[in-house]
Amino acid sequence: MTGAPLHAGLFLAIDAILRRIAGPVHRRKVEIPAHGVGRLPEGAAAIAPGRVGGYISGKGRRRPGTRHGLRVGTPPASEQTLRNPVPVNSPYTPLPKVLIGLAGIIAVIEIVLSLSDRGILFDPDLRISAFALGAFWTGLLDGSYRPVYAGQPVVMFVSHAFLHGSFLHMAMNTTILLALGRFVEMAYSPKVILPLFLLGALGGGAAYALIASGPYPMVGASGAVFAFLGLWVAWDWRRHRLAGVSVQPIVMRVVVLAGLNVAFYFGLGGMLAWEAHLGGFLAGLFVGALLERQLTMRERAERAERRRRSWNGEGD
Repeated sequence: MTGAPLHAGLFLAIDAILRRIAGPVHRRKVEIPAHGVGRLPEGAAAIAPGRVGGYISGKGRRRPGTRHGLRVGTPPASEQTLRNPVPVNSPYTPLPKVLIGLAGIIAVIEIVLSLSDRGILFDPDLRISAFALGAFWTGLLDGSYRPVYAGQPVVMFVSHAFLHGSFLHMAMNTTILLALGRFVEMAYSPKVILPLFLLGALGGGAAYALIASGPYPMVGASGAVFAFLGLWVAWDWRRHRLAGVSVQPIVMRVVVLAGLNVAFYFGLGGMLAWEAHLGGFLAGLFVGALLERQLTMRERAERAERRRRSWNGEGD
């Protein structure tokens, strides 16, 4: 299948480039590649006129007195406020149930569709029907197509993230979702995972609806996955600023991801829904900014309470 090397190539290229350019920013940095892309089955062309395809979602420099890009020794008070760091050598804990459940639902759906493609289970045209019901169709928003059921133009903003064009497309997205979901759990809370995924899917669908054109359906969890990348950038940005470390590696990370999206968009003949990636990334960046703002306000309140206790001669 022609999509297989493209999936693997995107995964390995991002991993290699990020490691070379970003370098060892600090010990708590998480190296995460992006996702893969795939192809829609040829039969999907029966859903809409014209060509069906476009998916379709699918070095910090060390300074004197620093270690891994962060200053060593006793930091000033402004830097002692760093919270919820990702542990470096923490004991293994199981993945959060919400993350396993989310990845499991996506995997089961694609396994059933893959088996139906091969005539092993149900109707061989099941994927076409699933796309007709759950893929993101811009034509449903401008009146070009009539919805199959009431509410489809709203449901598709989320349902498209649970459908994929191939098993490998699903495997790449869920693998990265599991890695990024683990990071979100450690940095914030497992309660953030599902809302972030859904907001990423909504953001990806909204951006695709606003920017993309043509009768091409969009499927895949990559928009939601890019929301996790956006949140990671927000998390990393604040900790670089608090530690007095240059944010250049973070900027370069974003530039590399954008460049790879452009390269693969043209390399795949337009079969890459970069619009969904952009929307999901911005949604994650927004959520990360909100979470970090709440964290900052909580830290300020804690410092004010400590000062009050100190002035009043109260103990901790």
